[in-house]
Parts: sequence; structure tokens; C-alpha cells
Amino acid sequence: MTVAFGYDKPKVLQALRFHFINKKDIRLLLIMVNIVAIVSGVLFFVQRIPPTVFLMTSVMWIILMILFWFLMPRMIYNRNRTFKDNFTVTIDNVNLTLEHEQGGKSWHYKQFTNWFESPHFLHLYVGPNSFFIIPKEPFTDAQLHDVRGIFNTHINK
Repeated sequence: MTVAFGYDKPKVLQALRFHFINKKDIRLLLIMVNIVAIVSGVLFFVQRIPPTVFLMTSVMWIILMILFWFLMPRMIYNRNRTFKDNFTVTIDNVNLTLEHEQGGKSWHYKQFTNWFESPHFLHLYVGPNSFFIIPKEPFTDAQLHDVRGIFNTHINK
């Protein structure tokens, strides 16, 4: 099956947030910072720590949330011209081919290390930090079901 697509900025930013949250090290960091913020809030409430410690942990939490939720997705979006172009993807049982007006590339499914699905995109990983996203919007429900089956069969999840 072959579909053509372009990217919608708000949806891409959301997909990049999913990418960051899905990384184990970032997820662990966010969990740890949330735990520290909650513990410091409780300790401040029962007057076991001074307000400055609570303020520092709150500021640390706010900075990390702004960084992962707003700044990093926007930086990646603005740096990558890719999200402003149009593509054609062909998915079959052997290869995935991504074509652009300047050329194309074909991947055998064994080259992908992982894939997952977010609300608007299919995320395909070629390495730990090398990935691309395919919008689900241009696919019909039946095609999307077939694509999920192909990815589940050929790519580790």
C-alpha cells in the first residue's frame, strides 16, 4: 500500500513529546523528579524542610517539564526541514520505502529496532535516537490495521 502525507506542526510536536517520554532514561528522570517534588511538598507541609528546599525542587520540576514538553520538541521541529516536506510511503511485507521529491530510501524490516504508536503517528526506530514518524491520518482503518499487523510481525516492539 502506498500513501502520501505531510506533517502538521501541532501533531508533530505532540509526537516528539511521546518520543521523549518513551525513552527509558528520560521517563526515569521524570519519575524521580516527580517523586522528589512530591516528597518535598509533603515535608514542607509538615514543616520538616525550609521553604527554600521546597522552592528549589519545585523550580527543578517546572524547568524539566518546560524542557521536555515545550523546548525540546520545538527545537527538533525547527531544526528539521523534514517536517515541512511531503512524502510518499510504501509499505509491503518485505520493505518500507519512503520517497521524497529529492529521492527515496528503502528499509528492510530487520533494520528497524523498534516501533510504537502514538495518537497521530507510527514511530519507527532505526537506532536508539534515529527515528521517523508516519502520520496515521492518510491511512484508512483497514490499511492501518494491516500496517500494524506487518509491523508487529516484522519489527520488535
